[in-house]
Amino acid sequence: MVENGIRIESIDAQKKEIEQSTKALVARATRFQVTDPASLQKSSGILSDIATAKKRANDLRFSLTKPLDESKKRIMALFSPFIDQFEKATTIIKNKVRDYYFEQEEKARQAEKERLLAEAKQEEEIKKAQEEDREPVVEEIPVIPEVKVPEKTVKGVAGGSMTVKKIWKFTIVDPKLIPEEYWIIDEGLIREAVRNGAREISGVKIYEDKVVSVR
Repeated sequence: MVENGIRIESIDAQKKEIEQSTKALVARATRFQVTDPASLQKSSGILSDIATAKKRANDLRFSLTKPLDESKKRIMALFSPFIDQFEKATTIIKNKVRDYYFEQEEKARQAEKERLLAEAKQEEEIKKAQEEDREPVVEEIPVIPEVKVPEKTVKGVAGGSMTVKKIWKFTIVDPKLIPEEYWIIDEGLIREAVRNGAREISGVKIYEDKVVSVR
């Protein structure tokens, strides 16, 4: 059987060989002990065998996935310009909706403020008239149009719906005033400093370790 130009029987056979060698190498590594110069030298050979088997497995894997990755990349590139424009159009509408909500909320706040001011002025005149023992000159509270804030969820005429919810965001205005718990330690910067010779950094334990590389 052939799929995408690759014979499945051949893949199964190679996979079986890799599976068998994997079990054998893991068992070998588990049993092996480094106790003297001779076994130390043998460990280098075992690591080399493992690296060779790993490369073989990766070569087979990449031979199968590379054509798929390249095909996916071409398809993504083909549709990417259209998707980008859809995202742009979506952002345009969302921004306009957001601005409308802010505008309506501000209008509602302003209307409520005007109503409260008019009521306070009227109450002040009544109180003053009582103190002066006269009839209050009460001005009629002007009719302030009610501004209704849009519903959080709006359903479209042709179906679909959108929901607007309030979230809190932030902008950093003065980094020096931000508490310590909100700072992130840059481990990459510390690693680079240690690699370049730093041996003392306050709050950091710098120690020697061993790394085994295989060629």
